[in-house]
Amino acid sequence: MSKANKNTKIEELNIIKDYYKTNNLKIEYIGEGWHNRIYLINRKDVFRLTATEHGRDKMSIYNKVSPMLKLPINIPRFKTFNIISNNKYKAFAIYTYHKGNCVNFDKLDENSILKLAQSMSIIHNFKYENTFGKYNITVELEQQFENLSKYVFSYLNKNEQLFIEKLYNDYLKSSISQKVKLVFIHGDLNAKNLLQNNNALSCILDWDNIQFNDPMFDFSRFPFKFFNKIIEMYPNKEALNENLIERYLFYRMRKHTYKMYYSSVNPLYADKHLQHIFEFRKVKKDYEKHYMEYINRFEKTKKCDGIFNI
Repeated sequence: MSKANKNTKIEELNIIKDYYKTNNLKIEYIGEGWHNRIYLINRKDVFRLTATEHGRDKMSIYNKVSPMLKLPINIPRFKTFNIISNNKYKAFAIYTYHKGNCVNFDKLDENSILKLAQSMSIIHNFKYENTFGKYNITVELEQQFENLSKYVFSYLNKNEQLFIEKLYNDYLKSSISQKVKLVFIHGDLNAKNLLQNNNALSCILDWDNIQFNDPMFDFSRFPFKFFNKIIEMYPNKEALNENLIERYLFYRMRKHTYKMYYSSVNPLYADKHLQHIFEFRKVKKDYEKHYMEYINRFEKTKKCDGIFNI
């Protein structure tokens, strides 16, 4: 552990002890992300501390939004939310610890899939004043491609570089992205943020990436087979606009390109960089081989399986 990280952890432990007014605590370090660090207190409370100004702002928004989100699945409900006045990016929230395992999409029961579809629809139709600033998909994707060119391309061969360039350029030049209605989204519905007990979905975690964006961004976190199931159960599919499968495929492929960026610039994920490159190469091969086949199959039968199960 670096001296800076060690000092940060000491500071955070002091914040926790000051809040509970005791040193007699069982404090377990759970993990960290880009914008937060998480501790478990007495196997009862989750104590979440922000590590960036962005994380503090998103936690503040979630604190306002979460009481209004009436979902059929549990979500963290803050018992306490405090902004630390003498630190520009530190805030913390406390909520009840939810037990469970990361979701296995192949083993979720039908009722859980339906509840998740209903929850996503409620989130996507949630009316909240946009305090995130004006979002522009074109600007966002152009910035992402610039980051990939700068930090990732040196690890890839020429063919792989051209593939990514074409992926982004084709999507940006198409009319698809311009037709999308931006809505409130969770932003990170991957398996680690969905808890299940037995085969039932029990909680949706980690709301640090809430934003206004394409709702298909949420669906793109699901493997292909599960996407097919949940899209059929999603209420009012018409509200998702057109080109569902094209948008899903783009965001799914984009996820694998950007995972390489995360692990190349963030020390937290450095040990996974080679794994992310391997996954990108595998999915790229499937994408090139099956893209039109699966678009045609989805349009005819609304069913997809086989690729993008990473």
